[in-house]
Amino acid sequence: MYPVGLKIHKNLFTEKELENIETIINYNYNWEFEGKKKHHHYPEYVFKNNIKNIISGDCQRKIKTKDICDKCNCHMTINLKNNLPIPLWINNLIITKLIDNNIIKNNWCNCITIIMYKETVLNPHFDSPHIFELPIITLRLFNNSIISFDSKNEFGIDDIIQQRGDLTIMDGECITKYDHSIKKLNDNKTVSLVIRKIHPELINI
Repeated sequence: MYPVGLKIHKNLFTEKELENIETIINYNYNWEFEGKKKHHHYPEYVFKNNIKNIISGDCQRKIKTKDICDKCNCHMTINLKNNLPIPLWINNLIITKLIDNNIIKNNWCNCITIIMYKETVLNPHFDSPHIFELPIITLRLFNNSIISFDSKNEFGIDDIIQQRGDLTIMDGECITKYDHSIKKLNDNKTVSLVIRKIHPELINI
């Protein structure tokens, strides 16, 4: 079963559109990097906990109890390392498509992350709704992958195959209740292009 709040749009992008996007990624981003994956952020940022002055990638949610910290907005800010604009090709080929299909509103997206995977996996993690306005949207590129919301088999949720070209929209319980992880199906490279909105009041420019 799907977790509550998960939607997957199939065939939103044509084969030609996907090929164009993947060609641009291959031209602009080098696959020869160390490690299993590489992140490209627009803008480049780090999460900073103002209280302890440490850099952190998530809110202070208690994973075991699935609680969300109600103080994240007070404690967390986002420091921009480089205020890189969202590339024009992403706006033209992807964002415009989502706006035209009433998936997002104009000017909603202010954050793009391109995650390039050479190997498995993106470990179970949490996109805090206290940092990102919901939903979290991902376009799967190059090859299929698996998204898992139940890494410890606690909830009876099956792993879900993200096919190349799938647009995955995560909202509601699938963000606020569950961690999620990404697994590769084979040894071929795959890319997550993540479309999000950072709460503007958290951005410290």
